Amino acid sequence: MKYCIDTSALLDGWVRWYPPDTFPTLWENIEALVENSIVVAPEEVLTELAKKDDDVHKWAKRNKTMFLAPIEDIQIVTSEILSRFPRLVDSRKDRSQADPFVIAVAKMNSLIVVTEEKRPGTEDRPTIPIVCNHFGIKYMRLLDMIRDQGWKF
Repeated sequence: MKYCIDTSALLDGWVRWYPPDTFPTLWENIEALVENSIVVAPEEVLTELAKKDDDVHKWAKRNKTMFLAPIEDIQIVTSEILSRFPRLVDSRKDRSQADPFVIAVAKMNSLIVVTEEKRPGTEDRPTIPIVCNHFGIKYMRLLDMIRDQGWKF
């Protein structure tokens, strides 16, 4: 495992930046990383994608081996993250439910978080980048992962 991918990277990649009708090879390459357990995500990312049963959700279901069940160790680390950053999850808006799990999986396995969250956030409004910085976890955007893999299109 090398990367733990966030919902925002999948959604923004699929819909905004690299749609599969224009970049089919990218998604084939990501599938190969999934098959080789290089890209993973917690099951909560699949749950977030299921809120809108669209093509990216269908793709994710076809690549379900990437989604890790919330085993006890992941839950413990997630609780530790939320005890330090309780506002990471916005329960009022039912958003960012997967974020602490993404960070927990990355922390436990020394993975790089792949996210499209750009703003660093604050203590009152934490985002993945501020939490990753706090715990010393590397993070990057999807384009950075593409470059890290040396892919050219």
